[in-house]
Amino acid sequence: MALKIEDIRLMKRYFEGVMSRANHHAENVNEVILSLAGGVIWRGADIDVRTYKDKTANMLWMRTDSGKGYCFIFNHSNWLIEVHEDTMAGKLLRVFSNQDSNSDVKEFFETLE
Repeated sequence: MALKIEDIRLMKRYFEGVMSRANHHAENVNEVILSLAGGVIWRGADIDVRTYKDKTANMLWMRTDSGKGYCFIFNHSNWLIEVHEDTMAGKLLRVFSNQDSNSDVKEFFETLE
C-alpha cells in the first residue's frame, strides 16, 4: 500500500523512519539519503511512499512535473539505493551509496525528465 506525501510533516515522518533504519542496518547509505531527500523535494511533483503494517517502508515513488515516474528503493541484497524507471521492476537507472557525492546526486536529478 502507498501513502501520498502531501505535506512536509509526512515527508519528515517518512525520512525519520528511513534514517533510523539506515543508521541501524544500512550504514553504507545513511549519508547519501540526505542528498537524495533534497533531490526528491526539488524535482518531485507527486510523491508516494510504501507502507507495510501501517508503517512507512524503504520505497518511494516520485513523478516529476512532466509526469515521468521514478522508484527509489533500498536493495537488501546489495545494500544500495536503486533508482528505477516508474516501478521497482522498471529499468535500473542508477545506484547510490555513501560513496556518491552531493554533486553526483545533483547531476542525477538534473537529468530527470
